Amino acid sequence: MYQRILKPIFLRNRQLLEEFKEVFAANFAPRGTLPPFRRTIKPDVSDLTLKLFDTQDLSPSMSKEKLEHCDNFFNDAKAFFRYIEGIRSSPYRSTKRKKIRIVLLDSGIDAQEWVMEEAIDEGLIDPAECESFVDSPWNKADDMHGTNVAELATRAAPAADIVIGKVCEYRDKLEDLLPRLAKAITWATHEKKADIICLALGYRGVNDAVDTAVDDAIREGILVVAAASNDGARFGRARPASLDGVICMHASDGVGNRGDMNPPWLDEEKNFLTLGDGVGVQWKGRTLPKAGTSFATPIAAGFIACMLEFVADKVTDLTPVQARKLRRKKGMEAILQMMSKEVYGAGKHYYIHPQHMCNWENHDEVDRIADRIRNVLQKV
Repeated sequence: MYQRILKPIFLRNRQLLEEFKEVFAANFAPRGTLPPFRRTIKPDVSDLTLKLFDTQDLSPSMSKEKLEHCDNFFNDAKAFFRYIEGIRSSPYRSTKRKKIRIVLLDSGIDAQEWVMEEAIDEGLIDPAECESFVDSPWNKADDMHGTNVAELATRAAPAADIVIGKVCEYRDKLEDLLPRLAKAITWATHEKKADIICLALGYRGVNDAVDTAVDDAIREGILVVAAASNDGARFGRARPASLDGVICMHASDGVGNRGDMNPPWLDEEKNFLTLGDGVGVQWKGRTLPKAGTSFATPIAAGFIACMLEFVADKVTDLTPVQARKLRRKKGMEAILQMMSKEVYGAGKHYYIHPQHMCNWENHDEVDRIADRIRNVLQKV
């Protein structure tokens, strides 16, 4: 039986069953020689390597259409951006209050990249406010991730103040990232007085220092936005996106189709997504098509900054309770839901785009949005 049936099956499937070769060998060997079984099919997520999320490079066949969707996504938001920028530039409005501040904690930026030079020249990034938590300066980067994240934040938040905190140098050199990340979150909370902390990164396992720093930021009224995960259905949301009080962001293409890198949706949570699958980012003189939830995160953070600016200008009669709700996950997610359309596919998601909220060139519609925000914050 072994020679005619079992052995041929074993030999034909040896390559596919490489993980089990020792088990097969032992089953057909004398009793007592079974080796220890190494569990490799479903690894414990706590053992996974700590990393910034890997980004996906899109193939030429996919990238052209998706980059067109990306361009349309930002073009369709131009009226919204003009309105928000107009709050700061209008002579009829008071702009003495400080700008909404987004702190990006990532791999730093390459300040010589033209999009970053432009952001610094236009005052979107103030070098005096930025900091490095590693040996290299915040404005020098060999890893493109932080530069790409900063570019997307400046595009989505044209009236905000963007602060760079460099917490790592490369995605493959992250042994001490979590202590630095915790320190940087505390810096963003207490020294930089952030309104929003953008964490376009994730990790598996538990780190008390980061959890404590995130909790502290949330208690201080800071909105924390983090990337969901790029592991698809293999695992759930990564930390810190899975922490209580953190706004978790998934990725879609420019027309709202859910990217396959997203983790499974959660019944008990609102599952938000925005552009992150098929973004065009600048690096070394080229436009590169990229995908990942870490790209959706700064875009979402930018939209949140715009809405905080809008509320500060148009909804000036919030009660203290409503004002606190605005700067908590539940309150801001209620506003993001106003900016979303429901989409289905592997669960129910809310696809964020400002165009879903109103026609930003119609003053009557904009006034009604202010009333709706007031009512939403009353009920939430």
